Amino acid sequence: AEFLVNDYLVRDSMYDMYGGDQSFYKNGQAILKRIKEVQASGNPFGNTDFTKNDLDIATNLYDVTINGNAVTVPYTVNGVTKRKKVVLQDKFRGVTIYNTFKSSDKVVIDRLDDQLKKAGLDKKDRERILEPFKGGVNANDAQSYITLEEWIRRITAAGELDKYAGLIQSLTDNTPIDKIDWTKFANKVQ
Repeated sequence: AEFLVNDYLVRDSMYDMYGGDQSFYKNGQAILKRIKEVQASGNPFGNTDFTKNDLDIATNLYDVTINGNAVTVPYTVNGVTKRKKVVLQDKFRGVTIYNTFKSSDKVVIDRLDDQLKKAGLDKKDRERILEPFKGGVNANDAQSYITLEEWIRRITAAGELDKYAGLIQSLTDNTPIDKIDWTKFANKVQ
């Protein structure tokens, strides 16, 4: 029990240190964008097996069900669509797309330079202003992505499966996504 309390305190302190106080963020989405700093890929989720490390294989805990029916998600192999059950595990994996750096096109820089000339700036000031556009621009800010299956696992582990049951059923049955009545879902997903 003492280990669990200390583990919670360390994780909470790490969040405060690297993510800051939640009251400083404008909304829940801003918090969720930064949660990966604390909840890195492969860490145990929630109150599961704290003795596991990043190299241990995930253990299947139980099938995720809604109203007694197993939740299944579609996947495609060699052009054939199949379905698999969503199984809650004691670990998760995520994918982080590395930062992509892209420099501005010469055409854009030249156009900006022309506008700055028209504004009467000398060459030295124009070069100072245009310098940041010539280097790399962070295009995606290291976004992290999870699959629908992983999202279902995480909300199950968080105890919120019932809150999103209708949405999950609509996304995992054979209804085309453009035919789903999105107005009937009050809970927003971040």
